[in-house]
Amino acid sequence: MAGRTRYNWIVCDSARWDGFELRSDDIIISTPAKCGTTWTQMICALLILQEPELPLPLDTLSPWIDMVTRARTDVFADLEAQTHRRFIKTHTPLDGIPNDPTVTYICVGRDPRDVALSMDHHIDNTDIGAFLMQVSVQGAWGIIPVHLNELSPPEIRATFPGFVYQLGNLIASRNLPIQVTIAEAYGNNYGLAMASVVGTVVVIIVLLVLWGPERHGVAMADAQRQPATA
Repeated sequence: MAGRTRYNWIVCDSARWDGFELRSDDIIISTPAKCGTTWTQMICALLILQEPELPLPLDTLSPWIDMVTRARTDVFADLEAQTHRRFIKTHTPLDGIPNDPTVTYICVGRDPRDVALSMDHHIDNTDIGAFLMQVSVQGAWGIIPVHLNELSPPEIRATFPGFVYQLGNLIASRNLPIQVTIAEAYGNNYGLAMASVVGTVVVIIVLLVLWGPERHGVAMADAQRQPATA
């Protein structure tokens, strides 16, 4: 990152460019969001490959290196395997990506009013409920195995978290019949059934967080459970 500005937020991090080896004929498409990025990528793809049918999905041919949802090593490997002229997507401004005089940089601008309308349409096409549910599920359940590790007695830490987690899955196997019963009782309203079950689980987790045992900062390798020092 020496000499570059780092742009980092929830879905992307410009530091992911570190260690990426550019080729002298690479093309970097640097555009703000909703300013014609995909169109520009497709134009480059058609000009470079000279084929109307792409051999791979566009987001694989022209990946967004900054995006944190894929392992950086996988993205680098996909690009390294390409033998044609590479064209790479980014929404990072030019001061946040490598500056190489042998590389071609394509920048696209758009009337801000058009950007606003495009973003509004993008949001309208997004299932906010599904997004929030996924975020909430990962936020709630993702930390539980770690919490179980902290609570586990040292002598059985290798098996206790997995056993308890799978025991929870066994109990949760009744979840589907419960949801079906609730939905059928309310005119096949599965949205209400799912919301009821998730809401109940949220309340239970909140109660456990507020009044349950806590071993935050425990030194896992210490049989005496001494808190880890800074």
